Amino acid sequence: MDPYRLVFTQRALNDLALIVHHIAEDDDDAASGFGNALLDHVDLLQRFPRMGMVTRKRSLVRRLVHTPILVYYRIREERHVVEVLHFRHGSRRFRSFDQFAALPEPAIFGARIRNPGLWTIPTISDDQRY
Repeated sequence: MDPYRLVFTQRALNDLALIVHHIAEDDDDAASGFGNALLDHVDLLQRFPRMGMVTRKRSLVRRLVHTPILVYYRIREERHVVEVLHFRHGSRRFRSFDQFAALPEPAIFGARIRNPGLWTIPTISDDQRY
């Protein structure tokens, strides 16, 4: 079976940047290590898209736990794509999962460059989207 393509929404990229930045305020190495471990875990969704639990019975949104971070994503079977929607610290309250149903198509593909302390996520324009 071919791996799924992993796509990050702009919100997810912003969340990830804030998480890593917050950790880096105290320790750059810890931020890099945690960020790489988190993204390694998310990368597994390419091969095992159903490894996260369904957020509720009728929801298309799934949740992957990378303590203390919760990763919200959905699977687009028809496109063979996993969309990472949002990263959130587990101690934060969340209003509603229904807001994910109305999210627009992702405009950004996520990738990372594994250089300690360097976090870049290349972007593509809308006309280059899948």
